[in-house]
Amino acid sequence: MNNPNNYAILRGTLVRDPKFYEYKNGNKSVTMKIAVKNSWKNKDGESGTQYIPVKANINASVSDNKNPFLLVKGGDFVTMEVSLRNKVNNAEDGNKHYQVEAYCEKISFGYENNTDLET
Repeated sequence: MNNPNNYAILRGTLVRDPKFYEYKNGNKSVTMKIAVKNSWKNKDGESGTQYIPVKANINASVSDNKNPFLLVKGGDFVTMEVSLRNKVNNAEDGNKHYQVEAYCEKISFGYENNTDLET
């Protein structure tokens, strides 16, 4: 991760298998959704879950056997290092709509022995 000012770690379960998209130039992108438990509990003692969409870009020079996103599937527990990016969409009425997207920079697999995950 190059920018410590735009950095987050997401630990959770992939909701479904990653979806891959390939472009004419050979580059690929992948979209995933990760379910992350809240660190707080509501008045009933329940800690909800946030479902966070995450994207990643894969350069054409990366071969499939070096592509970590091919190794995960829905239901797998993963740790992702993400950065946030702004996306601007121009509506038909001329207004701009801004959206923040999480981009995965690094992914790790499996549970970590980390007591911070206890809630």
